[in-house]
Amino acid sequence: KKDIVHGINMLAANCVVCELILVTIFGALTFFYAKKVSNPLEQIASAMHELSTGNLSLNTTVNSHIKETKQLVDSFTTLKNALQSSIGTIVSSSNKLTDSIDNVNAKTISNADNVSQIAETVNEIARTAEEVASSAQTLAEHTVVFEKKMETMTNSANDLNMSSENIKTA
Repeated sequence: KKDIVHGINMLAANCVVCELILVTIFGALTFFYAKKVSNPLEQIASAMHELSTGNLSLNTTVNSHIKETKQLVDSFTTLKNALQSSIGTIVSSSNKLTDSIDNVNAKTISNADNVSQIAETVNEIARTAEEVASSAQTLAEHTVVFEKKMETMTNSANDLNMSSENIKTA
């Protein structure tokens, strides 16, 4: 009986040792495969963080044989390229808009200068028109005086002519 109990105890001890060895092997394999799965995911997470800070120049080279991880890397690369393209388009449009604004500003300044010159010309024409009107008024006044003097001279000439005729007939 003692031998049987001793044999069962030895068998149980051997089973426990085998179980511990198997748990250790499976634990090490699980840890190894977990690292193999988590390392590429950590690299992608790090690249996503860099991308979120605006670094679009990074390249992701993640080696993995897992289909989903490869798809995730491909999606990340597609997203990065789309962001680069969109930002390039925005920068190009922004530069064109800045150029257009500069062009409009230059034309506005030129138009303001032209309006100033036109206003000066209009004011000069108005001053000249006032001078012409004043001169015309003075000329009209002198013409009236001249006409009166002409009329007086004509009347005097007629009187002189009549006196001369009277002297001749007398």
